[in-house]
Amino acid sequence: MASHRCRGLLSTAGVAVLGSVIAACGSPGTSGSTSSSAASAVAPTYTVNVNDVAGATGGYVFFNEGTSPASAVVGQRSHDERRASSRVVIADKKGRVVWSRTAPPGQSMADLEVQQFHGKPVLTWWQGNLASGQSGVDYIADEHYQIVATIPAGPAGANIHEFRLTDNGEHAWITIYQPITADLTAVGGAKDGTMYDAVVQEIDVATKKVLFDWHASQHVPITDSFISPKDTVDNSGGIYDPYHVNAISLAPDGHVVVSMRHTSTVYNLDPTTGAIDSQIGGKRSSFALGKGVQFSFQHDAEMPDATTLRLFNNNSDGQTTNGASSIEWIHLDTATHTTTLIRNQTHPGNVRATAMGNAQMLPNGDVFGSWGTGNHIAEFTPTGQMVYDVTLAPTGSYRAYYQPWIGEPTGVPEAVLGHDGMTIRATWNGATRVTQWRVLHGSSAANLTPLTTAAWNGASTPITLRQKASGYYQVEALDSAGKVIGRSVPLSAG
Repeated sequence: MASHRCRGLLSTAGVAVLGSVIAACGSPGTSGSTSSSAASAVAPTYTVNVNDVAGATGGYVFFNEGTSPASAVVGQRSHDERRASSRVVIADKKGRVVWSRTAPPGQSMADLEVQQFHGKPVLTWWQGNLASGQSGVDYIADEHYQIVATIPAGPAGANIHEFRLTDNGEHAWITIYQPITADLTAVGGAKDGTMYDAVVQEIDVATKKVLFDWHASQHVPITDSFISPKDTVDNSGGIYDPYHVNAISLAPDGHVVVSMRHTSTVYNLDPTTGAIDSQIGGKRSSFALGKGVQFSFQHDAEMPDATTLRLFNNNSDGQTTNGASSIEWIHLDTATHTTTLIRNQTHPGNVRATAMGNAQMLPNGDVFGSWGTGNHIAEFTPTGQMVYDVTLAPTGSYRAYYQPWIGEPTGVPEAVLGHDGMTIRATWNGATRVTQWRVLHGSSAANLTPLTTAAWNGASTPITLRQKASGYYQVEALDSAGKVIGRSVPLSAG
């Protein structure tokens, strides 16, 4: 795998610019490392506005930046954004990059998070077609950033919107957008029109056998959609998208919870038959919506317990707006089929996300997530106080998570001399145990002695030299106990 010179990380008070320590990557296969010491790319901004989390558990922020097909399918990307690169990033809460990976030209990446696979934490993400986000592959990588499994999802390809591992990683739930021919006259379209069928599948990761296969076209009338064929002709390749499935989760009783954006409905499916046991919201809700219970064009619907539905309420699709975006908790009374609003968390900046977004519950009770095309990542306490807030580059992030992670890249650190000859960059993409860098110097590669040390300051840490570089240099990565855990190849200053 090729590597490139790193352009590094620049941090200033209150603002951290995400220096791109992007792994040089082609289209990955089912094995091999996703990590490289360094690579160059344009660095978008990650501006920390609020960081008041007290006593929070250790972790990192997982998100994507650059082009996102999730926004493309609702027409949210400008021409310049479509030309930009796409990548997934792990950063600390100060915005300092820990690990990042860029997509090959013409592809996009999103939905980076930590999940469990065979009892161990792994990284998972989606990568695929930049033009629409409908066709791609789901990836699983271990702590060494080696790809250990993929989910290609047949001819249609895996869709960006969901990749959820269950049963200790043995099974995966994914979304697929399958083009089909259908009679669209009921919604003002052609009798022999083309539309996307929303497919929900459970797949055995090892064998790729499909264990559950649900097609919205067999259960949900297209007249339930709030989108007409003319609404999607410009941003879905002319293919009608009546459903737009964008989330799958499992309820505590094992039922399958499915969110479909274009029907503004959350469905509860029987895990054996696929029958719709109930649906919440939209044109044919089987639950009466109580005072304040209103959502539309939602994302990331989940049931944290048997009587609670939590979702990211976009409340807008870019054309129709029903109010501010929010994270909404709804109580479900299954006896009376009524709902009650528990909590509705808006962003104090009145952020409106016309697409994307999620909500993650943290162990301390806080809720963390992306505000999608609203270009923010934020964290709130159970009382609604915002304790963390970040402004992202204009493309936003499909989802964002705050999770613990230990990364052990297989390669060695890299020492890169600055153009001015007065700095050296210590780079090790994905190494989470580095706390300090030690610089060695000497007149020959065989005769190096310690010159200086510097605290870790991102996957590419700039270190100032006392005088213009000459001779040979080497950097050593030190852990919290001062032990050397990585050493670069000696570098000649020329």
